Amino acid sequence: MLHNGEIARYTIKNDIYEPKAGESIQTSQYTFIRNYTENVFKLIYDAIYKNVFWKFNADFTALERDFDCTDSRSAIEKAVDIDSMVDTFVIAEIACDNDVDWSSFFFTFDNSATGNKKLTFQAPWDFDSGFGMMRGLETYDKIFSANVSTNAMQALNPWTSVFFSADWFRVAVAERFAELEEAGAFDRLIELIDKVTETYKPYFDKNYEKWDNLGKIVDEVQGDTVTTFQTHADAAKFLREWITHRVEFLSGYFSDVSENR
Repeated sequence: MLHNGEIARYTIKNDIYEPKAGESIQTSQYTFIRNYTENVFKLIYDAIYKNVFWKFNADFTALERDFDCTDSRSAIEKAVDIDSMVDTFVIAEIACDNDVDWSSFFFTFDNSATGNKKLTFQAPWDFDSGFGMMRGLETYDKIFSANVSTNAMQALNPWTSVFFSADWFRVAVAERFAELEEAGAFDRLIELIDKVTETYKPYFDKNYEKWDNLGKIVDEVQGDTVTTFQTHADAAKFLREWITHRVEFLSGYFSDVSENR
């Protein structure tokens, strides 16, 4: 990943297992995870951009040409849980989550007997730079997650950008967005903001009586609007309106994607 023009590194978390003879725990785990991550990204990239198809060997240590595949999706879905990436993309896109381009972006690979043995995107979180709160990212009418020009830190997440280059992935995202919209997920999101704001108002008031920092102690990367909040209700109103506009924009955008498929 790129962050301010520099490479952002990956952090590895993995259960300890018994290494092979003559191999340290750190070396055995690190080497496998590093090679797997590099290879699965190559598999995705080559399938989408080069129309060259790969598959993993039996122990997931190397790639082999897959001459049975005739399209990028069929090649990629053998190695990647595509639905998990679609959901990850939709969440990041709704939130305009700036951090997803250099951190707070998680995936797993479960090679256990009961595992799916696919790269699976997981655990979206860390939205303090999202939802129009960050300087340079206040607008809601752009495609965000696969576009470096919309990112205040001039960063780029290679996973989201490569996937979004594929027509079939954009259609899958559009279909998932429409499914969520039809199911009322976005309406419930707005209702949740209203409910939390009303239900917990006494606690918010008590918090800011003790910590009088709302709109005063603000991270320098956050937008000017944040400094105008006088109450929690002000912040909730901003969030409610921003998400409403964001969903309306994405609804129109993804409707066009589905119609032009």
